[in-house]
Amino acid sequence: MLIKEAKEYLQSLGYKIIKEEQEDIPEEEFLKIIKEAIYKKAEEVNFEVDPEELDTLAFEAYSNDWDLETAIKQVWRGVYVEEGADLTFEVE
Repeated sequence: MLIKEAKEYLQSLGYKIIKEEQEDIPEEEFLKIIKEAIYKKAEEVNFEVDPEELDTLAFEAYSNDWDLETAIKQVWRGVYVEEGADLTFEVE
């Protein structure tokens, strides 16, 4: 509980937490969050995601111990391969 309170205090001072502890999110939940975000964004831009590629990239993001925001952005860049595509991704 102390770590959570410290993060909240730092955020209240304007600091951005750029690295989440991976132990806080189980692998299945981490992968589920990434996949849901990617499928939602793909639907917005009318793009069909290759599920196998998404699985691979999502697991790679988890294995690299990335925080969720970085993982989602990097996985999107990996799966969205249309020429001239806008690769910006706002994480909600």
